Amino acid sequence: MRASKAVIARRANCPYFAKAELLADYLQKNLPNFRIHKIAQHPDNWEQWLVDICEKNGWKHKHSPIIWRELLDRGGKGLLLGGFNDFLEHAQHYYGITSYMLSEEMLRIAEENLQTNIDIEKEEEELKSLINPLRGYKHYKIHSLVHLTISPHTVSTCIVSGRKFLG
Repeated sequence: MRASKAVIARRANCPYFAKAELLADYLQKNLPNFRIHKIAQHPDNWEQWLVDICEKNGWKHKHSPIIWRELLDRGGKGLLLGGFNDFLEHAQHYYGITSYMLSEEMLRIAEENLQTNIDIEKEEEELKSLINPLRGYKHYKIHSLVHLTISPHTVSTCIVSGRKFLG
């Protein structure tokens, strides 16, 4: 049997994502060839992101979440399953598994997911603001910046155009 991956992309405050995530996590835990990948978009970015991903893949979908299936050994654009109800029907038909969640719990989880997304975006912006160009190496592009904490000192390692510099 081929390994497959379900991709669940959603607006960060989507209440239906909570149900889809619960079902997908269960499938991943109980089916050896099933994997899941989750993508969150801030509500302000969701509409444009959805348009872009649908145009890229030739899909038509208007709501959060959007769920598609990919074969892990094949690559490519994947097969659009649709929204939560479509994913639920897919799981019921192919795996004989369904999911239940109360609306109150769905809404609570959606609020938590939005706050987590906002916190992650703030943290990423804060980390970006800490990156300063290296003096004398302004013409090099920084490919990645890694901070290693070695008690009681912090050691920073920069990979700059394939060369390693310690600071």
